[in-house]
Amino acid sequence: MLFISLSVFAQQTVLTGKVVDAKNGRPLTGANVILRDQNQYAETNNFGEFKITTDAAGRQIIDIIFFGFEEKAVPVDLRKGETTQIGTIQLNEEKDATQAVAFVVDESQINDEDGSNQTIGSIGNASDDVYLKKAGYTFSPMRFSIRGYNQEYQQTYINGVAFNDGERGRFNYSSLGGMNSMFKNRTVSSYTEANSFSYGDLAGASNINARSSNYAPGSAVSLAATNRSYVLRASASYATGLMPNGWAFNAGMIYRWSHEGAWDGTFYNSWGYFLGVEKVFNPNHSLSLITYGAPTQRGQQAAVTQEVYDLAGSIYYNPYWGYQNGKKRNSRVVNSWDPTAILSYEWKIDRKQKLNVGAGFHYSNYSSTALGFYNATDPRPDYYRNLPSSATNPAMQDSLASSWKENHQQIDWNDLYQQNYNNNKNNPKGSAKYMVEERHNNLME
Repeated sequence: MLFISLSVFAQQTVLTGKVVDAKNGRPLTGANVILRDQNQYAETNNFGEFKITTDAAGRQIIDIIFFGFEEKAVPVDLRKGETTQIGTIQLNEEKDATQAVAFVVDESQINDEDGSNQTIGSIGNASDDVYLKKAGYTFSPMRFSIRGYNQEYQQTYINGVAFNDGERGRFNYSSLGGMNSMFKNRTVSSYTEANSFSYGDLAGASNINARSSNYAPGSAVSLAATNRSYVLRASASYATGLMPNGWAFNAGMIYRWSHEGAWDGTFYNSWGYFLGVEKVFNPNHSLSLITYGAPTQRGQQAAVTQEVYDLAGSIYYNPYWGYQNGKKRNSRVVNSWDPTAILSYEWKIDRKQKLNVGAGFHYSNYSSTALGFYNATDPRPDYYRNLPSSATNPAMQDSLASSWKENHQQIDWNDLYQQNYNNNKNNPKGSAKYMVEERHNNLME
């Protein structure tokens, strides 16, 4: 029986090869290689290699299938009892499935306090649909929403874990900190069409694949200067790719800074970080852990009346700031930081089934400062009693206009501190007349 089994084994035909990403040569782990008409298939290992043992011979066709990539059919000639090496097979990404999404940040998004004007333009940027691409990119700065749906009707997943927040039902793009290179691997499903990670939603669904094994090995550094959004933008990233021992690591950091925007006093200072690690135990089981966040601080500008714009002589007038010790100080400063961690486990059960188990932690630290006052006059420069329209006498209106331009056009920080000092000097047990309060809205999920 031993000699018979050896004889049978010697007559078996073997087919071997390797499957890689045509774009960067990265091995594709878990790709299905199917021997057509023979009901035989194999999955590629951590190095993209596969091996099929069969009794078939002669002209055959193999189909290579990998999610997010175009299917490919390759003809092969198999010789009975011999090993055929087909070499390296390159797969191209699907044009309408996985795209690098461009996050366009405009003035309205930077100055948005509650995120209500975030649009769903990312679907348009990631789709080949002419209407979606044109509407999502061209009109998103004007707060255009495709089909009129708010962002709560677009579901966003990271490594298969749903990340629309439970309070407002939307995904907070600012938590990604502009790290486009770390979150560019995205699968997008338009509207309620079928997909592999969710049931979809009215405005669509998308899944960001941030597993460390999916990043091409190497490092990248970029530095940009512009007069549009940020004066300075610097970023760096590094990835090991999937190593022979089954481990993969990647990390990224970004810094964005602007001394002042179009409105006086509107500075911007933001950091961003990303750390990821994944262990691929075998072609069917892997465990991934990522963490990211973007501590950000920015000055705000106010919406004022036409009367104030006319008095200031500029549509870019901002009443929120004033000079203190020769420097501009903004009374309305937003501080935000959303530290996030995601642990996910993936089990490829067979060619048609996959189980993904994930746990995510998200803590949103959001605060906004504002001037407060107690038993004192309103310190805001655009307070209506400081404006000419509060008087009916033309002479008084001229006097108020002149006084506003000379004394009340911006916040007088020195005067506020002096009034607090005088009040405390005369009444040591008394409270301050003016203070800067910080309003918090923190959310833990």
